[in-house]
Amino acid sequence: MSEAERWLIFAQEDLRMADLALRDGIYNQVCFHSQQCVEKALKALVTDSRKNAPPRTHGITDLMEMLPPN
Repeated sequence: MSEAERWLIFAQEDLRMADLALRDGIYNQVCFHSQQCVEKALKALVTDSRKNAPPRTHGITDLMEMLPPN
């Protein structure tokens, strides 16, 4: 399994947690896990494009800037 695939699995787990929290009306956890899902999905894309581990950042904007142009 590649590093990018591992990040996508983590992202899917966060999305699942956000969905479970939404069903129970725990909205602060919905927001938290949604942000984590996006962050980890972006790390998967960055990892795949760079072929190495993503940098240690939680900034979604920072990660988006690391993606190659379309």
